[in-house]
Amino acid sequence: MCTITLTAIGAALFPVFFSLGIDALAEGNSGGSPGIRYIIAFGIGLTIVGALEQAQWLTFGPMNLRLQRHLTTHVFNHALSLPYRKLREYTTYEIGRTVERGLDAVREITSNLTFFLIPTFIELVIAASVIAFMIDVWIALLLFSALFVYAAIANVSATKIRGATENAMETGIEAWTFGLDGVANAELVQQANRVEEFTERLNLKLKVNDKAWAVTFRQRAFFGVLQALVFGAVVLGVLWRGASDVSEGAMSIGNLVLLNTYIIRLLQPVETFARVYREVNSSLGEARLLMDLLSVPVPAPHLRSDRGDRSPMSLQLSGVSVTVSENALLEDLSFSVAAGAKLYIVGQSGVGKSSLLRVISCLSVPDGGEYLIDGTRVGEQNAGLFRPSISVVQQDCLLFDWSISENIAFGVDASPAEIELVIRKLGLNEVVRRHQDLGEPTVGERGSRLSGGEKQRVALARALLAKPRLLVLDEPTAALDEANRKRVLEAIAELQQTCTTVFVTHDLSLLDADSQVLFLAPDRRHFTGSHREVLATSDEYRSFNSSGPAATWAEPLSFASK
Repeated sequence: MCTITLTAIGAALFPVFFSLGIDALAEGNSGGSPGIRYIIAFGIGLTIVGALEQAQWLTFGPMNLRLQRHLTTHVFNHALSLPYRKLREYTTYEIGRTVERGLDAVREITSNLTFFLIPTFIELVIAASVIAFMIDVWIALLLFSALFVYAAIANVSATKIRGATENAMETGIEAWTFGLDGVANAELVQQANRVEEFTERLNLKLKVNDKAWAVTFRQRAFFGVLQALVFGAVVLGVLWRGASDVSEGAMSIGNLVLLNTYIIRLLQPVETFARVYREVNSSLGEARLLMDLLSVPVPAPHLRSDRGDRSPMSLQLSGVSVTVSENALLEDLSFSVAAGAKLYIVGQSGVGKSSLLRVISCLSVPDGGEYLIDGTRVGEQNAGLFRPSISVVQQDCLLFDWSISENIAFGVDASPAEIELVIRKLGLNEVVRRHQDLGEPTVGERGSRLSGGEKQRVALARALLAKPRLLVLDEPTAALDEANRKRVLEAIAELQQTCTTVFVTHDLSLLDADSQVLFLAPDRRHFTGSHREVLATSDEYRSFNSSGPAATWAEPLSFASK
């Protein structure tokens, strides 16, 4: 900031030496030596100012990079900490585009403030002061009045441009989201032979975005021309007054040159000031979506839970209700799971099983009622304390574009030997070898190079390493062939020895007569009890059993009865 300030002061003051030199040369004093010295000082000053302007990058560049790095990490930390339901309101593309454009806007704002607005303001103050005290106070007042009018126009234009930019940003993100969604589902688009149709729909959305940006261009042009006319009229009046004073002997030629120099110096900074002011407000429009994202409250940071307690968790849900998009999925739901016990959650699609799993795994909190883990009520502020002791194996497993070993070790402190052991236990060594033969070091975006069953085994391997107190499984055998199904069930049986387990499954062959069941029925009804008890009390459960892919529960797998 010191370098920028000195540069602005020098740029405003050094023209005074040129004016004094012109007057000295015009008077012809001492053979012109003072005038020459003044002009040489002016030239040296301009050289110093030019060097300082380039040296600004030595301070601003690293400062801007640090600012960008800290802001980027803060934004992503905030996005990753958003409550699950709030996170669901944004798509991955929306967050990515919002962050990208928002950070670009912040970079533009900091750059403009540093290199244009602050130096321009300093130059304006110094130039106006010199004109007032050395040349003509009335000219200074006229310039100040013009600047106020100019600033008022700039403020109105900036406000309008900012609003138009915000609208353009929203339509742009909508178009980008649509396009990226198509790329993510390219196989479906190609299979349906709808590439041209999809591209045309994208083109229509981009046209809407073009029209939104065109509004900002028209506003920029209109207010830019208006400001140029105002300033042009003022310059004409000032130069006329200065020329008149010179002709009447009230102003020296050097001061007229200085006045002309300042007019030129002021014209560029004022135009720059107005342009940059519009750019800053436009950037604020682009940054608004990022600010909206950052304004969403997130739970306060918390320390990691004490991983010393490795005993199974006990769960107690009382009067729990869950609402999604104003649609009540679960209502007055009550049940408990003793420490080390197993609970099977079954029911038709759309009755709230996945939403209930998110509550049980502390990813979200219920809208009503209470959820207790080991007698402690779970809320937004303390849910994160329980998550490190909970492992979730989802039906649609979430994987990074890393290697299989890196995905398995994510969030778990484990040695390479331990990772290799679980890889072999779940038969993933064959998958690793296949990827090595194909020269594929990673699993692809969201695990695209793995089958559904392979992704499930990677998620289960992660759970085996974590040794959780609560294991939550969403259809753990749905995408498996018989050989891998056996491997997975054996691994789950091993984990069950040391943790509480909650299953969501349609595979009723996993149950025996005494298995504890939570049956979620339509219309927010539910039944709890042993498999035998719920069969005896619920016609819907009996119907669900008869239509499912169940083996008889009278001959259960050894895994279910452990």
